[in-house]
Amino acid sequence: MKFVWQETLRQTCAMISYWCDQSAAGIPNVQRDARTVTMNVLASTVFRETYDFVGSANLKVSNLSTAESFRDALLLVHHYIIHLMVIPYRYLLGPWVPGKLSKIGFAAFNLEQIMTKVVAEEKAAIEDGKPGSGGLITSLVRTIDHISKRGALTLKEMLGNIFLINFAGLDTTANVLAFMIIRIAGEPDIQDWLYEEITTLTEGRPVQDWEYELFPKFKRCYAVFLETLRLYAPVTGLPKMTGRGMQAIQIGEQLVTIPPGTDVFPMLLGVQTDPQHWDDPFVWKPKRWIVCAEGSAEVDSEALLVPRKGTFFPWAEGPQGCVGKKVSQVESVAVLAALLATNRMHIKNKPGETEDGIRKRVEYCCDDNNSNVLLQMNNPTQIELECVETSKD
Repeated sequence: MKFVWQETLRQTCAMISYWCDQSAAGIPNVQRDARTVTMNVLASTVFRETYDFVGSANLKVSNLSTAESFRDALLLVHHYIIHLMVIPYRYLLGPWVPGKLSKIGFAAFNLEQIMTKVVAEEKAAIEDGKPGSGGLITSLVRTIDHISKRGALTLKEMLGNIFLINFAGLDTTANVLAFMIIRIAGEPDIQDWLYEEITTLTEGRPVQDWEYELFPKFKRCYAVFLETLRLYAPVTGLPKMTGRGMQAIQIGEQLVTIPPGTDVFPMLLGVQTDPQHWDDPFVWKPKRWIVCAEGSAEVDSEALLVPRKGTFFPWAEGPQGCVGKKVSQVESVAVLAALLATNRMHIKNKPGETEDGIRKRVEYCCDDNNSNVLLQMNNPTQIELECVETSKD
């Protein structure tokens, strides 16, 4: 995870520089920029391919004429995933296919070729006793190779697993980052609260010098991440199935028996806003996650709230839990800490608008969302953001 930490800090510093340059006109699109950071970190972590951050004003998915790199291919496939769910990419490769659809087909084809090539290289490294690229793909291929010797996984199945990890790890984290950044922009007091923790722990050192060991100490930053996940979990329902035996659960005063093999879809947003378990359940309050030691107000004496089992599970639970949980945690905390170490996020006021009016506008923007694939804001650009250096604030 040290590599994820360092690469996220690098990408975030580049994003901050771009945002500060854009402040006069406002940040064009926070959600797209968050996706770019996540995409670049993912590419570096999985394939050890390093990319420079390109802001949303300069990076347009529709303008990508080729998809020769892993990042660009995945970005195009991800952007047009609904098209590919309806039409298999092999039908989009013919000379008669219109330009846009042909581009989508080529991206999907090239993504498969890239993953196939990397798998072949990693398998060759295994056979030669070499360490491989050292990315996440190395560990994945070696694990799958070990399993396939017993269960005979096909190449298609291996590629499917690799694609799923890449696809699932992109917008899940990016969307949460977008919600998180817009929410803190409307809460100056929360930014001050976070800044206190950041300066205390880093002692003013440059972001690029932060070691990974700081990550678990950023409890307030992590609390903001958890509270955002509580209200805006990217996956709103988790498909589960009961086991081979009958399952009995108590609902109020009634005992309900569920037959074996029954599909069950726990709805996260219902559970995570249940007033039986959460005070002010629909209010975004990151401080609810911080438990202070009795008689102490020191940052390093704070602890994180451990919610009651079954009341908060955005990564699912048990053996089928999210394999990318740690990556999302490290990445989100790194982005938030790096962002507020030397900068403040502001929302451009409308004429005569009060602080309370800004908060309501932020809440409306975040609550105006859809979950067509993952939960995301319908129009994040309705909130005009500025990123200002602390010294100029």
